[in-house]
Amino acid sequence: MSAEKIIFKQRHRVSGTGRQFSSGANAQHLQYIGTREGVLTENSDNGLFGQLGGEFLENVELTQASSYIAKMTAPNRDIFRCVYSFTSESAEEAYLRTRKDWQDWAKLRAYEIAEAMNIPIRCFEYYAAVHLKEGQPHIHFMYWNTEQKIAINKVDPLKCDDIRIAAIKSTYKEYFTELHNEEDRLIAKLRQGLVDELRCDNTMLLRSEPKCCTDAAQPSSDCDTVSHLMTDISANLPKNGRLAYGYMPVAVKQQLDELTDYIIQNSSELYSIYCEIMDNRQLYNEALHSSDTSYGRLKAASFQNRLDDDIKRNMGNAILKVITGELKSEYGQQPHKPMDQLLLEALSILRNTLNDSESKLSAIGRRIFGKGDLSKEALRDLIYEQQDRENTSGM
Repeated sequence: MSAEKIIFKQRHRVSGTGRQFSSGANAQHLQYIGTREGVLTENSDNGLFGQLGGEFLENVELTQASSYIAKMTAPNRDIFRCVYSFTSESAEEAYLRTRKDWQDWAKLRAYEIAEAMNIPIRCFEYYAAVHLKEGQPHIHFMYWNTEQKIAINKVDPLKCDDIRIAAIKSTYKEYFTELHNEEDRLIAKLRQGLVDELRCDNTMLLRSEPKCCTDAAQPSSDCDTVSHLMTDISANLPKNGRLAYGYMPVAVKQQLDELTDYIIQNSSELYSIYCEIMDNRQLYNEALHSSDTSYGRLKAASFQNRLDDDIKRNMGNAILKVITGELKSEYGQQPHKPMDQLLLEALSILRNTLNDSESKLSAIGRRIFGKGDLSKEALRDLIYEQQDRENTSGM
């Protein structure tokens, strides 16, 4: 069952023929929505209210309104009919309890509709009525542009979707704010956890136990796997330009994504956080998009994929900061110095002799010591000396 908060439907042409509604048909429809069973009234024989000439009208005289909308019906001017439908629960969540509640809500929708339909607000007029249908309270609008010169044959369905989404986000702003804040919190937590894994400070988080490998080319633990992936990414980073995920070549983005996926999939804690993020976004999607329609499912999937891209972008930037030694103290701990990461890369290569190459060792030597012609033995001695100085500095 769809959890969509509000359903929005709109039309301005006769189904099947595509003709405009006649003046008589518009007047008749206005009378219908203003007097049908269940209409919400207050000190009036009908439930109509609206906005004409920039003035809000709490009550409308039915005969005058019918004559006016018939007058406004013209070949060059469209009279749009739309309806916002709720469930009993979603209407209560929106605090739509009295006629004034509904009227205040309608005033806000007028601005959203006008913006989506490119109608200057000074030219936007409408009549509306609320129907308290059991289990499906809803509000009807009939609106038009007083200065429209050319009739509109077809309205882009995306505009109608924009109107619906704007209404949902505005009506349930606190709910969506909570979801956004929770998503930001979880992504920050995931990012911090990924940074911890990259530093190999807490390998107990990894689900798989360290493996003993007889093949020297095979990393001896998940920490080594991460280190190898980090080394490969480092070697492929552009020499110039900004080191941010969005500016990386496609091949480097793929490597960053691979490392992100590997760490998340192999850490029970990070995988749990990742699932929480996806569940949180599912709540967001369900509030906006109906799972009962193909279009709704398509939009929900699109939002879900966008979230996955956002996660990879965030994680990719975190990885790049670790590689470049620019990690800030936003993660609640002092950042490791760039040298630590370079040492980790170098030792990882040295431990896996079948994987190390002269070019990689030369690059590591140049980056750490400014020399590219060191043997493995000389490089190892210098690394351990440097490590000892780093570990005892400030003591």
